[in-house]
This record gives sequence, C-alpha cells and structure tokens, in this order.
Amino acid sequence: MTCQTLRQVAQSVIFKAHTSHLQSLANASTLAFSGALVKDLFAHEKVSPPLLLLTLRHDSRVFEDLQAFRTLLLRCDRIDRVVLRLTSTGDWDPPAHDLGHRWRFLLAEILSIVASKPQAKLMVEGGSSWKSLGRPFHYEFQRTVSRQQSPQARPAQALTKRSEYPCTVPQLFHPLFRLLKGIAARLKSRTKPEPPAIRGLLYTEVHSAPALLRNRKICKITLSSPTLPLLEEFRIQSHILLELPFFNWTLDLLNRSPIKSLYFSNIQLTHYDWEHILSSLTLPHLTTLAFGSSKIAFPDMQAFLARHPTITTLDLSGGTAIGHLGPHSSAHLLPHLNTLIAGPEYLCHFLTPTHAFPHLQSITVTTETRATYHAQDFRQPEPVLCLIAQRPQHNIALTLSLPSRDGLAEWLASVRARLAPVPNVAALDLCLTGDPPSQAALEDLVRFLGVFTSLRALTLREAFFPYWDAQCKMEMVVRLWAEYPGLETVDGVCRP
Repeated sequence: MTCQTLRQVAQSVIFKAHTSHLQSLANASTLAFSGALVKDLFAHEKVSPPLLLLTLRHDSRVFEDLQAFRTLLLRCDRIDRVVLRLTSTGDWDPPAHDLGHRWRFLLAEILSIVASKPQAKLMVEGGSSWKSLGRPFHYEFQRTVSRQQSPQARPAQALTKRSEYPCTVPQLFHPLFRLLKGIAARLKSRTKPEPPAIRGLLYTEVHSAPALLRNRKICKITLSSPTLPLLEEFRIQSHILLELPFFNWTLDLLNRSPIKSLYFSNIQLTHYDWEHILSSLTLPHLTTLAFGSSKIAFPDMQAFLARHPTITTLDLSGGTAIGHLGPHSSAHLLPHLNTLIAGPEYLCHFLTPTHAFPHLQSITVTTETRATYHAQDFRQPEPVLCLIAQRPQHNIALTLSLPSRDGLAEWLASVRARLAPVPNVAALDLCLTGDPPSQAALEDLVRFLGVFTSLRALTLREAFFPYWDAQCKMEMVVRLWAEYPGLETVDGVCRP
C-alpha cells in the first residue's frame, strides 16, 4: 500500500469521524443549517450555498468542534454565510496548558477558509468571557520639560561683575565680606534651593502640555492571513477579533478583502484605539457601514467617511459616538448616501444643511430603550421632522421609532400644533418600543398622521395592537383610508 493510498484512507476515516461529530452538534442545536443531516449539505450545496451557524463553548470540546467544522468548510465549494457564536456555557473553563493557543490558530484558519469563499459573509459574535491576550496598545501621558534662560539673570550678573562689593567698603574688609557671603549661601541652600544655574546663568523650567503616546504591545503569536480573501460582508460583534493576537490579522483581512458591508458592534475599545483602527482601514468597495455600542469620536468617523465616498447606507443606531460633526461638514460627505439610520441627536447634525446627501431617500429615527422617559424625550424627533420637511427630495421613506410609555398620548395630541407639514414623506413605518399603546394614544396617532400630507404607504408594527383580532385591525385600516384619501396601502393591504 503506497503512502498516497494510506493518506486517502486516513482522510476518509477522519472525514467520517468529523461528520459524525458535526451531526451530534446538529442534534444538540449547536450547529444549525438548512436541513436535518450533515451529509445533505454536500448534496444541496451546488443548488444553494448553505448558511451555517456554529455555537462554540469555551470548554474542553472547543478544539474538536473547530476541527470538525474546518473539515465541513473545506468540503463546501460555496458558502452563503457563516455565523460563529462564542459563548461561555461550558461546564468548566479549561486550564491554559490544556488548550493553550491552539484554538486561536484553528479559529484564524477557519475564518480564513470562510474568507476565501466567493461572495462569503462572516459574522463573529459574543466571547465576552473568552480570554484574549489584551488590547493592542497601551497609552501613557508624557510631559516634556525644557529650560529657558531667565531674562532677569543677565543684569544682575553684569552688576556683580562691575562691582562685587560696595565701593564704600575699604579693601581691608573684603575677606570678611567673602566669609559672610559664603556662610549666607550655605544657610540659603539648606532652607531653599536656588534655581538651576548653568555656567553662572539662571534658567527656568517650562512644562509643556502632556502628550498621549500610543505604544504597540508586543505579541509573540502571529496568525497567518488568508492568501486571497474574497469576503464581502463582515460583522464583527466580538472583542476577540480586535484584541491580541487577532488585531493585526483582522485589519489585514479587511484591507485585503473586497468588503462591501462592515458592521462593528459591542466592542469595548477606547476611542484612542478606534482612532488607529479607522485610520488604518481603506475599503474601496464599501457600501454599508454600521457602528453600534462602540466609543468612536466623531472627528475620526468623519475622516473615515471622507475617505469612503462609496458608502450608500450608514447605520449609527448604537448611539455611542463621542462629539458631533463639524458645522455643515455633512455637505462634503458621502455623495451617494441613500439610507441613514441614527438617533435624533445625530440626525440633526447629519441633515444640516438640508441640501447635504442629495440621494438620501430612506431615513430611520431610532429611540433609545430606557426604563423611564420624560416629556423632552418624546419631543426629540421634532427637529428631525422639521429638517426632513426642508429637504428638496420627494418620496422619502421614513421609519420613526417612538417609546410607548406614559406621555406618548400627550405628545401625539400636541405635536401637530407645533409641527409644520412634512410634504415629502411618501412612506411611513411606525415602530413602538415598549408596551402596547392605549386607545387614547391610538386615536391621537390617527390625527398625528395628518402631518405627512403626501403619505401613500403606512406600516404599523404588531406592537400597536398585539391583542386585536383580524376584524378589529381591518376596521382600523378602513378608518385610516377614510381619514386620508391619499393613503394607498396600510400594512401591505392595498386600498380597494
């Protein structure tokens, strides 16, 4: 039996063992895909690329899970999307000598395999309890000290050179004066130190403002990047990928892939770290960018947006950016932007001036979910609606999220008197966060819709009437049609 035959037999045995292990993961809902059997993936892969979801637990089984999943990925020619969830629901955390760094190398290899598939999409989430090797940088403040010659020193020294002793003292007493001067100098040095003197000149110390120094941490582990990445979508929702040893690997993968959609979420880094990350990325094919729960300074984000004019969809719904855009700076950003998702505060900056983003047709106003709301919280969307009304675009699709709490009915009842008509919104999608609204709030909502004078399509989410039967919902739809003749569809139901 030749070596090649032995290798084929060994590979067949390993494949059967890994297929059996993957099937056990599927039976335990740890591995999810379309179908019931793992072997079906290879039969239907040619027709439709599979979507794979693997949950990795931080326990002793993670190495075997990764090996089996690697075998599966190598057998698939095409993959639609891979989702890796890093959890900590294992029975115990393994000691460092059991797993060491092997799982990191194998995880990087799996991600590289996914990135090498044509038009692949990758998502990595979780891992809050997984141990990384720390953040990529450490920072320190350094204050520089410089010495400048004191301007008061020169006249005093010149006087001493011209006449060391008063001219009225006889030369006989000069030794006595020298003795007294030496004693006085010693006593003065014990009580109060003299300013620094160099070559008989007086100098003063000047302290400059402290400067922040970024120092890259040394990591002894180097992960191999994919040779020809083809990744088009990357959702990074795990701190593992932006900490050591994955930090340089992730940046290299992003810069070398034809990334079209990039999502950052739930990554607890400082805005100094994000300054380096954003300045290191150049993604010429990027069309969709989303930041959520990431502390990014607006000047750094603005510089990144200025370098990526191809972006058409921008999602800032996480609402953790620090600062704001410069005055009227949005007029020079993202000339092809079509969809903007953000909270009211950010939207007010982006939509000023009103001629910014000439192709913007979809705007989503998000609401932060909190336990309690105040009266001013309900009024936050009002400036955004005023800015939308001044935009030159027509047929705007607006998604408006409102908190369903005490105070919603009062705001809906009073907002129409304060707001000018919004004539350029043709499609409105209303969302509620919280409990179902009261009957009074629904009545005020019907009257509030009159602000949108050109409304043709309305979508009311299930949160508005979760306990209504089909007949009650249809009665509400008929009432809306009667109230607003220009309304063509409500929740996808066309006017008869």
